[in-house]
Amino acid sequence: MMKRNIRYLMVVFMAVVMLFGLNGCSINAQVETEPIVIEVEDGQTVEEVENKQIVEQDNSGWIEGTAPNEEHSDIEKASSGEDLDKVVPSAADDDWYMKGNIYTDDKGNRLEVFFNDYGVLEFAVNGLSMYITTVDNFQQENNWKVYTCDDGTIIGYFPGEPAHIEIGDGDYAGLYEEQ
Repeated sequence: MMKRNIRYLMVVFMAVVMLFGLNGCSINAQVETEPIVIEVEDGQTVEEVENKQIVEQDNSGWIEGTAPNEEHSDIEKASSGEDLDKVVPSAADDDWYMKGNIYTDDKGNRLEVFFNDYGVLEFAVNGLSMYITTVDNFQQENNWKVYTCDDGTIIGYFPGEPAHIEIGDGDYAGLYEEQ
């Protein structure tokens, strides 16, 4: 008899706990707030509720989405770097090596860039091919292109007026300016 009472009490206890648990979830889901209605062009309306839930209405029906949290959006942008000015690569800079420009450094060294049909770039310093790489062997940082040559030398191309090429190491390391 005692075992039956204990089982009965356990079943009742579990049922009560489950009911309170389910009821607690439904109470939070049923919170209603008064929406702010914003009218936009083309007969559409947007309702914004306090919890930043957005409901849009057009001729086809209602569409729900979540609005960004305005109070944290500036902080999130700053921490993610979204608010920083980003340099957008120019499509004209993708084939910079085909221009055949000449670059010089402050020591009087002359750098020429040659391109052949097989996608090979040759960087010739003072008329000698010193560094060889391929067109697709680069990393892009903003609109700079950084090439790794066969011998491990790093060469960076910096577009602008005037454009610059920097040789990372070796006897001819330095910054070369377009002429």
